[in-house]
Amino acid sequence: MTGVQQAQGIDNFFDNLFSFFGRKTDFYTMEDKAITTVNQYLTKHIASFKADKAKQVQIEAQRKAASDKAVAERTAREAAQKIAEESKTTEITDEEAALIEAQEAARKANPAAATAVADDAVAATEEVKTEEEKK
Repeated sequence: MTGVQQAQGIDNFFDNLFSFFGRKTDFYTMEDKAITTVNQYLTKHIASFKADKAKQVQIEAQRKAASDKAVAERTAREAAQKIAEESKTTEITDEEAALIEAQEAARKANPAAATAVADDAVAATEEVKTEEEKK
């Protein structure tokens, strides 16, 4: 158990400490030196506390900045993926749509005929692409 806990609080701890100095030492015989000594160590530890606190604030700010950066990067990646997925969708002409529908209907009706329709669809698609490239 620490001295502060035994004294049941910081105020009682200091009261007991300074009482001890008066009873068991000559600490108070030179009053100015006693005040200077107490102030010297108090000032030293307050400065150390402030430096540690500032360092903790800086570390927390760096963690937050890193976290914000990670969130921004993740959001950007997700947006890029969404755009990439959307760009994979290709537009087809009415002729290509009709060929695809005919191919699906033929496949359902007769699997052997589906091969012939598929070959026709490939040929028609290639013709459309060739015409578009000429333009």
